[in-house]
Amino acid sequence: MKYIRLFLLLIIFLNISEASSKKIVVSNMPLAGIVHMVVGKSMEVSPIEIASGCPHHYHAKPSDKAKVESSDMAIYIDDQFEEFFASLLKGYKGDMLRISSFNTIIFKEGVNRTNWHFWLDLDNVREAVIALSSHIIK
Repeated sequence: MKYIRLFLLLIIFLNISEASSKKIVVSNMPLAGIVHMVVGKSMEVSPIEIASGCPHHYHAKPSDKAKVESSDMAIYIDDQFEEFFASLLKGYKGDMLRISSFNTIIFKEGVNRTNWHFWLDLDNVREAVIALSSHIIK
């Protein structure tokens, strides 16, 4: 099963490398790293730069809205985790991808507690790469 997934990922990566140069805006730096692993140099990945490092209390700037509007695709984790990013997407005409919609990623930590930092679990990162690859190719 592991080799089948690796083979599928290789096919997906080869298809992505043929994609036109598009811009993807992402909501934070860890997510930007994961998306960059998927698209390589075939697409421009641009994170919203949050100086405090915390998207929970970040207030979007006009330049953030401009960055979103000039992108072809916007990728973020969840409306609850990144309210600022959800507000930037109002009226957005590009493709939107919410990581919390992937049913293969586990966000739960304990009873009734959601941990949105999915990138801290390598199994989640692997699942995110697979899901992102198939969505970006579409």
